[in-house]
Amino acid sequence: MAVNKMVQERARVLLADDHPAVAKELCALLQTEFDVIATVGDGEALLAAAHALAPDVIVTDIAMPALDGIAAASEILRRNPAARIVFVTIHDEAEMVKKAWPSPG
Repeated sequence: MAVNKMVQERARVLLADDHPAVAKELCALLQTEFDVIATVGDGEALLAAAHALAPDVIVTDIAMPALDGIAAASEILRRNPAARIVFVTIHDEAEMVKKAWPSPG
């Protein structure tokens, strides 16, 4: 009797954070359940990596140099409306969170 095993692939995650220690910790946390395919430190690198690697999910800091995570995510979504993006931040300002989660319509 043959047994069919379904092999479930792990989601491929692109991580963006400008603080190396935070990126290292996030990567370690994510790697328990996901394949972290790259880690980048700014929004410009995030755009390039998202285009080149086509990750299943992007986890990005909101505030980063060169191009912040919100602006990078907007550009990624313009190019690929089906992209899945999760924001992380240490900021607790309501306005910053609202920019990352715009109202529908």
